[in-house]
Amino acid sequence: MHTRIRGGSGAALASTRAAAYPRSGAADHVAQVGEGLDKCSAFTTALQGTTMNVQVIRLPTPRFGDGSPALRLSAGRRGGPLHLQTDVVVLRGGDTMLQFQYTSMDPSGHEQFASLAKLAVDKFRKSDQI
Repeated sequence: MHTRIRGGSGAALASTRAAAYPRSGAADHVAQVGEGLDKCSAFTTALQGTTMNVQVIRLPTPRFGDGSPALRLSAGRRGGPLHLQTDVVVLRGGDTMLQFQYTSMDPSGHEQFASLAKLAVDKFRKSDQI
């Protein structure tokens, strides 16, 4: 689910993704995200034909229980002004994994990530998945 948010000095996009996995798949997925954060601090990818350099930063908060790694992806276009920042938290409940992602078009908008992520996690928990 994607939600566009307007307010303050810019717009933002919030998205949630929940997926069910067999056996230990959800726990394994969340663990792999955490391990990947420790091994990868940057990579290069293509976005609609444009080469992007992406920096990966582990965020200290929010922590929502077992695992729940949080990270910021900062992407910039080679030789150009395009710059995107996306904050992500991943957690699991039983055999289900939740990913909450927040992209603000204004760098100061990232201050809202922790409170919006908490809302998404609370709704996920109320669904009896955790």
